Amino acid sequence: MQFILKKGKNLRLVDQSNVKEELSEAIKSNLSSKYLDGADNFDVVVSDFETLEVTGDDNQQYDKISKIGYQFEGLTPEQEEVMAKHGFSDSNVLMANLNVIITPLNSGLHVVMYSTPNCMKCRITKQNFAKSIKNDEGIDVSLTVQDYYKDNVDETNVIDILSEDENKKNWSLSKVEKIKEKYGVKSMPLVKIVDNDGHTIDFWSDMDVAAIKKWKEATKNAKN
Repeated sequence: MQFILKKGKNLRLVDQSNVKEELSEAIKSNLSSKYLDGADNFDVVVSDFETLEVTGDDNQQYDKISKIGYQFEGLTPEQEEVMAKHGFSDSNVLMANLNVIITPLNSGLHVVMYSTPNCMKCRITKQNFAKSIKNDEGIDVSLTVQDYYKDNVDETNVIDILSEDENKKNWSLSKVEKIKEKYGVKSMPLVKIVDNDGHTIDFWSDMDVAAIKKWKEATKNAKN
């Protein structure tokens, strides 16, 4: 299974086998910067972890890392003394201060795309998503691109601030400001990976072939 790993406001895709490795790096980075002046001479090895279901800032349900089993490797005696002074040793530690949460990758994903008229990168992005990808059973698991507004197939997500249609023009002007503020968009298209509950789990702007490939492969693996 694959997971979305969320550290603060950052989301990224990780394999199940990499979750412990990602947590190890998160703990090491956090403890090193807080207590060991950024030292890099040691490692943290995660053996297991427990999760607690929480509701995120986006109202989505996540599994928050509540406790984790780990060991230090390579600490000097002086560093061990510092860590012990702060209550850290080779045992379970509460993870609330790291704000690390994981959630299983939902196989029910689709793409929401905003574009502009005569946008070559927008057309190529849509074409790349449209290319068929099949899982090991030969089933087409291509991501569906939704380029219309919600359930209204007659109202496209094409942002046209020069439209002769006054409603379309006003919507476009408003949308430009919203996506700049929320997503920091500087060029089109704006692409969002959205699950069936309407939660955005990744997004990017401009044409990003690597991101397209990542999510096509992720969907393929999730549906196996």
